Amino acid sequence: MAATTARNWALVRPSRRWSTSVRRAPSLTPEVSGGGAEVVDAAIELKRKSTVVHGKDEPGVYQKQERFSFVRSRPGPSKRGVALGMLAAMIKILVRWLLLAAALLFTAYLLPGVTVQSFGAAMFAALLLGLLNALLRPVLVILTLPVTLITFGLFLFVINALIFYFAAELLTGLSVAGFRWALLGSLAYSACGVVIDTALESVFKD
Repeated sequence: MAATTARNWALVRPSRRWSTSVRRAPSLTPEVSGGGAEVVDAAIELKRKSTVVHGKDEPGVYQKQERFSFVRSRPGPSKRGVALGMLAAMIKILVRWLLLAAALLFTAYLLPGVTVQSFGAAMFAALLLGLLNALLRPVLVILTLPVTLITFGLFLFVINALIFYFAAELLTGLSVAGFRWALLGSLAYSACGVVIDTALESVFKD
């Protein structure tokens, strides 16, 4: 009698098995905000279903779909990376300065009308030429813009020669025999500067 009752109770008692599935929908195209964060849209669909009650499938107990957005912060540059970037920039400036001084010595070697006393004088001359090109040359270009347009930009060579001649007048270690040699010296020095800048850009890549 007890065995029959237990068997009947096993047939009557429902058996429930629960299953959970998580499905992530394809994310949309990320949108980058100004704060360096990436907004990602995602969808999570949760389903829980009860099955096999007295040998028959029943519909799910509930079905919930939720859509939300969250912000995922992007890691910023570390202090070590910033320090290495600043060090690389300083090394690039120093190497460029030394190479421009060597280019000035090479210009004096090619042109007999340009004289540089020593490498230290070439370094001071390269520094002064850099300052004059950064501060004085833009003013002269703006003041002589009509002449530059009439001469199709050829007057810029005259401006470079004037700056080169002016730097030679200010420094004792750099001397120029005349305006013609200043023009030739500025052309040779500018050509060397273009080669140096191109080489440095290829070496010091980001």
